Amino acid sequence: YTASDTLSLHDALPICHMTALFLAGCCALGLAGYKEAIPNIEPVIERCFDQLQENYHVLGANNPMNGSWSYAPGEGVFFGFHAGELLRGLSLYILYRQKYGGSK
Repeated sequence: YTASDTLSLHDALPICHMTALFLAGCCALGLAGYKEAIPNIEPVIERCFDQLQENYHVLGANNPMNGSWSYAPGEGVFFGFHAGELLRGLSLYILYRQKYGGSK
């Protein structure tokens, strides 16, 4: 991955629990001291975080899929392990931002 690559994450169906796995892995690498060794890790981390923000569903108080990252909220698709992967990725992102700073 380089900053000039043209592949958009919007070219594929956003499967946010998979994005969270990438986010967690990149943040773990950064926290382990590989931020300088892998110079493009920062844009990947930020793009993963952006994709999670873009695909968070606010559907109304009475909708059972409100507040989810479902790839098919109209069909009620969301699994328990998705929540674990999302929370892990977001938690590592918080730790990463606490260590290296940033505005998000």
